[in-house]
Amino acid sequence: MSDAESAVLDWQGPIRPTAFVATDDPDIMQEPAVYLCAMTYDAVVTIYVGMTKNFLHRLRDHLAATLGLTYWLRDDAGRHCHDPSGVAEYLMSLNDAQALQDLARAEIERMTWFFAPAEPQALPFLEGLLIRRVRVLEGAGAMDGFRRIISENGQAGRAPSGPLVVENRGADWPLGILGASVEWPMADAA
Repeated sequence: MSDAESAVLDWQGPIRPTAFVATDDPDIMQEPAVYLCAMTYDAVVTIYVGMTKNFLHRLRDHLAATLGLTYWLRDDAGRHCHDPSGVAEYLMSLNDAQALQDLARAEIERMTWFFAPAEPQALPFLEGLLIRRVRVLEGAGAMDGFRRIISENGQAGRAPSGPLVVENRGADWPLGILGASVEWPMADAA
């Protein structure tokens, strides 16, 4: 694998929306980045992997969609309990808007975010690699403590076009979940 491309992801965080504190360098949050959103439930941890040209704006978008009830919501056990995909169903669900807002608030309280600045042209490949890594962990029954890991990404994203080695640095949680490095191709990729 000597001709492999390489990248270093310096993970920043944790960021908790209900206890948000701006970093010493707020501009770093407005850079292109890949990111992880982990949500902890009684028996599972869900992980969503994304990419953005401005992490702070994307974080706001996710929070607004959650509070606007346009994202799926889970209960304390981690089971889906609100499906906003159908317009009529979404509008009917608003008959119990208070209960849904309580669920949305609980979702935001569960969220822990991490991001790693990256070159814009590398974002699709880094995102695709990380999604595949989380899916491998899910398929292997990997755990975060005693909680099972679930990938929240519906699509796998773009696979790297050639060999790629990503070194993870920085925040402990992404390193503990993803490992010190992630390589493409993966022998056990889903």
